Amino acid sequence: MNKKYIIVLSVLGVLFGVSLLVGISYAYYMVSVSQTNKNVVKSSCLNLSISNEENVIKLEKQIPIMNEEGKKLTPYTFTINNTCNSMMGYSLNLEELEGSTLASKYIMNMVNDKSYVNMASLSSTDNYYSNSVESRVLATGSLGPNASINYSLRLWMDEDTPLTSEAMNKSFKSKVVVVATPTKSVDFDYTGTEQEFTVPQTGTYKVETWGAQGGSYNDIKGGYGGYSVGLIRFNAELVIYLNVGGTTDNWVGGYNGGGTGSSAIQNNDNVVMVNKYLGGGGATHISDKNGLLSTLEKYKNNILIVSGGGGGGYYYGDRQYFKVNGGHAGGYLGGNGNVSTNASLTPGNDISAIGGSQISGGYGNNNTEKYSGTFGQGGSGNSYLGTGGGGGYYGVGGTYNVGYSAESGGGGSGYIGNSLLTNKTMYCYNCEESTEESTKTISTTCAEETPTSNCAKKGNGYARITYIG
Repeated sequence: MNKKYIIVLSVLGVLFGVSLLVGISYAYYMVSVSQTNKNVVKSSCLNLSISNEENVIKLEKQIPIMNEEGKKLTPYTFTINNTCNSMMGYSLNLEELEGSTLASKYIMNMVNDKSYVNMASLSSTDNYYSNSVESRVLATGSLGPNASINYSLRLWMDEDTPLTSEAMNKSFKSKVVVVATPTKSVDFDYTGTEQEFTVPQTGTYKVETWGAQGGSYNDIKGGYGGYSVGLIRFNAELVIYLNVGGTTDNWVGGYNGGGTGSSAIQNNDNVVMVNKYLGGGGATHISDKNGLLSTLEKYKNNILIVSGGGGGGYYYGDRQYFKVNGGHAGGYLGGNGNVSTNASLTPGNDISAIGGSQISGGYGNNNTEKYSGTFGQGGSGNSYLGTGGGGGYYGVGGTYNVGYSAESGGGGSGYIGNSLLTNKTMYCYNCEESTEESTKTISTTCAEETPTSNCAKKGNGYARITYIG
């Protein structure tokens, strides 16, 4: 059971033959599609079959076609069945074969009526065929014993395909490959979109989340994301929604609640410096209701677990005294932002952005609601010199840097308060601790880019679901 099981769906071999027709004032692409081989291929463990052998993609209009029209194409439909007695993780890949001359950047794809994406934007993976050009991941998932899942696939040429020799008179050949491996854990990397997990079998699962690091630039580091863990019992076929927080290297806040920083460009003494007022990192959460964390304030009982994102850093050209690292995500309390250590440049009563809690968002350094964090959302910095706060169960405030002040955004809070969650703990970098069951928080001094239990997170967030039994 340690080897991988490879299933090749030959019937999904697709050939796009493209030719150019010239009219009085227009040029068109025409596409034909062919289908080959039988529709059922089996391995020792999984079974993969086409629902309708005659179901082919029919492109009857001139193409490239509008994406809204591509969504209406008749899809390939097929089913993956797990005939093993163990949980199987799988990757559904589309492999471009040798002889294909139309670049994947001109192909749009749509899986299971979800959002369409350009094929070149999909994650790449190892080729199954030695002579393949490339392999792209269409979807990943897991199946419990005797479970099955249905898929539909649409392919069409991007509406923005140029009228050039690079795209005309070309062909695209591909096959679907399913790679399955016995597993107890399913991992969820950052994608910038909501992800789903269908519970494969009834039992106890370990859920882990890592929030994203705040915005970093050169030697300035955003605050680290937090880590949350617990056990929960799921029933088979329950759909779980995961939103994995994203980091950033500019003023734009990270996915799932990172606050935005300033996009202003400063010109000092007619010298334009590289200045970065960085956005906050996004939170990572798991829920049995879909939606970004900020949309679930009225559905708190549906939120299972949350890890906060770190605050954005502050980088002001080559002036070392204006370089401030972001505040770290917290557990039951979000971490505060940081203030320049040069006291002569922080006159008055400057204070850092304050982290969020379990009941309210943290406020900005000027203590105004305008820059405060809210449920699921880090506060934004002011438009001139501000940095963004990290997302979290409650986000942290953004900053309002004026005059000779320099402050970074703080980190958002985590959440393990759902009563269904047991054996639960939050870990955060150099943070305030708690011994209460619903808010148990442990301070750690480790932070890793690779998801590591009990450690804070560098880079993008992460999530993992593991079947216990």
